[in-house]
Amino acid sequence: MTFVNNFVEFVSKKKKSLFVLSIFSLSFVIISFIVLLSINTLVINDNGDTIKVYTFKDNIEDILDNTGLIFAESDTVEFSGWEKNGATLNIFRSNNIKLTVDGNTHEFFISNKNVKNLLEIKEITLGELDEISLELDKQLEEGDHIVIRRVEHRLTVIKEPIPFIINDTPSSFLNKGIIKVSSNGQNGEIEKVLKEIVVDGEVISSEIIEEKKVKDPIAETRLIGNAEAYIPSSIVPSNGLALDSSGKPIKYKKVLNGRAAAYSAKAGAKTASGLPAKPGHVAVNPKIIPYGTKMYIESSDGSYVYGYAIAADTGTALMEGKIIVDVFFNTKAESKKFGIKNVNIYILD
Repeated sequence: MTFVNNFVEFVSKKKKSLFVLSIFSLSFVIISFIVLLSINTLVINDNGDTIKVYTFKDNIEDILDNTGLIFAESDTVEFSGWEKNGATLNIFRSNNIKLTVDGNTHEFFISNKNVKNLLEIKEITLGELDEISLELDKQLEEGDHIVIRRVEHRLTVIKEPIPFIINDTPSSFLNKGIIKVSSNGQNGEIEKVLKEIVVDGEVISSEIIEEKKVKDPIAETRLIGNAEAYIPSSIVPSNGLALDSSGKPIKYKKVLNGRAAAYSAKAGAKTASGLPAKPGHVAVNPKIIPYGTKMYIESSDGSYVYGYAIAADTGTALMEGKIIVDVFFNTKAESKKFGIKNVNIYILD
């Protein structure tokens, strides 16, 4: 009987222990389930690296403080929010970027931006023809260098000279080696319209799309001396004077023959017509050869050439008909050397 009682008591105690253990296990399961329901799981994507954080906290700043992660000022953090105790947080680390535009290169740090975003942030506008080294939708990466080339198509009008030609005419009025311009030349002008491609202020290509002549050039006329001997007359006809192979004018009205003398005067002296007294301004009988008449004078035998002359003065011997012309020299010595000669006077007008 005693054995039976002891066995019953043992079984009774075991049942109580099992009941207590069951109650404890159930409580543990319930508590664990509650704890699991309370734990938050945060997946952190850090520039390609993934970190999982299990925490009872839901404040992102507190969680990040406990991770030991270090952030730069230009880093970007994106958090989408908690959903059923889970969330994802993305960290975009800043990249060193260079931007060259308008002649200057800028360097800065930026994160989670594409090229277009960067231009908007920096308030840089692209022109219709501008060129950029990277696509606008390219996500910026460490070391990227964006180069913007400002491109402009423009029309430019330029004017260029058309050089005048030079016509040389031999002249026996001038000694050899002497050149005198009898009619000044003038350059013409041509206008060109250029289509230019300008990159960053520098013309890289140019094409003429229109060209027109604005002004014709005017030829210059020069007299080239070919006289072997000294010719006293210092006057050169403005329109030149054509001579034949023997040195005589090709075109003239008539020829007068007669004796010629010579004279000189003080510097600054005036002739009877008011013209200055100088070689080439000769004295005549104005009734025979009116003042202003242009002529060419040489000795009758052709051995002496006085040259081109203008009727400008008169004198007693001329009015008396003793001589037909009195040629002027700068000095008395020259006039004495001339003496008296028979001359041909070619009346040119």
